[in-house]
Amino acid sequence: YDYARDYKGNDYFFRIEKGYWSVLGEFGEAKSKWDYTSSWTGITEEDEQENKYTRLSLNYADGTNTGRVYYHQNKRDIFDSSGATNYRDKTLGATFNRKQTLGDIPFVWGMDWRQEQADYDNTKNPYGDNKPYDLTRNGFAPYVEATVPVGQANLGLGLRYEHWNVDNGDNVNEFIPRVSLNYESPSGQLWYATA
Repeated sequence: YDYARDYKGNDYFFRIEKGYWSVLGEFGEAKSKWDYTSSWTGITEEDEQENKYTRLSLNYADGTNTGRVYYHQNKRDIFDSSGATNYRDKTLGATFNRKQTLGDIPFVWGMDWRQEQADYDNTKNPYGDNKPYDLTRNGFAPYVEATVPVGQANLGLGLRYEHWNVDNGDNVNEFIPRVSLNYESPSGQLWYATA
């Protein structure tokens, strides 16, 4: 059983806006301690965990164009009988989309780009083979989606292409079609189906 004995956490947030631009920031940390009794040995030990996160973004939205550049970072350190285990992950990304019309049909097109990095380390683990890693993957995804009126409903037709370049894994190239149908009733309820 795990018995939580102590938990402390702090979260901070800020937002600055000017015209079409905004900057957002989120920061936080949490620390916890608990007693763990091993079912194998019957020994009780004090375990501890520390978590920290950072999320930053620069955003633009003018009603037609929307863009965002963002950075996320998470850190987690666990201290227990297997030693110190450290997890880290970082994400850097950018997204842009634009609303347009083709005749009377509204559509949106855009592009997402993302780079992810994760690493893990627990070299002092006495319980077996632990392989540290430091891996990344990079991806981009252009997409387009149109909205076609069908009676009182709207039919959405979209296509997205995703490419991921993966460390120590298979690269991914995939077309992802999307079809959706949505209807808003006179009472304001929104019904939709997506495939």
